Amino acid sequence: MSLGKRLKCLRNDEDKTQKQIAEILGIGHHALSYYERDEREPDIKTLVKIADYYNVTTDYLLCRVDIRDEMKEISFCFGDRLRELRIKSNLTQSQLGEKLNLSKANISKYEAGTIEPNIDIIIFLSNYFDVTIDYLLGKSDFYHKTEEKSNVIFSKRFKQLRNYCSLTQKEMAEILNLSPSTIGMYEQGRRVPDLYMLKEIIDNFNITADFLLGRSSDNSVMYDGYTNVFLEAKKHNVTPEELMKAITFINGIK
Repeated sequence: MSLGKRLKCLRNDEDKTQKQIAEILGIGHHALSYYERDEREPDIKTLVKIADYYNVTTDYLLCRVDIRDEMKEISFCFGDRLRELRIKSNLTQSQLGEKLNLSKANISKYEAGTIEPNIDIIIFLSNYFDVTIDYLLGKSDFYHKTEEKSNVIFSKRFKQLRNYCSLTQKEMAEILNLSPSTIGMYEQGRRVPDLYMLKEIIDNFNITADFLLGRSSDNSVMYDGYTNVFLEAKKHNVTPEELMKAITFINGIK
């Protein structure tokens, strides 16, 4: 199964035309047609849009997993998210109420979950705190709306991965066949990898695409024994993925 075939299957499941899906995603239908024929690959921003629309993981889209696990709803409700965002912004309930032309009592009721906001309030809060509506309603933990801040999420996760593996930027660059300056730009949020390089990163370091792109907060993908696997793979001049496949094969014939 390829990315293109997976996109076509998902679209057919929705019983929609390429033109309809393209309009929903905000791309040209010719571009979607190229994606489905595997003649082009979407950039990371578009990949995330597609995953969000179909409610699947980016790893599923990239054919790294075959089970269509939908993005799980997280436990926070609107009130919890509103309280969290208000506190992070150093606002009292009264101050937030003034911005919404509401009383402190109403803000308190929103946070307690005793009343629900109307759509105008939700849109205002989404814009004011610069978060997605899905995040605000507790449907997603993908926080930021802006592409720039999404880049920041990737840069932080990428740097976290490098530090976890105790690699210098130069060593990371050698593994990915990139220049150290490119690694630096990734970590500064000044540049994001294309889809090919994203696959290289997740395959070499055995990490999920969703974690790297900030669509999941679960860092359990970087499990305790990973560093040893990485170092062994480096010693034998193979990728961790290749080493794990070899280990699985050997265990299977014992």
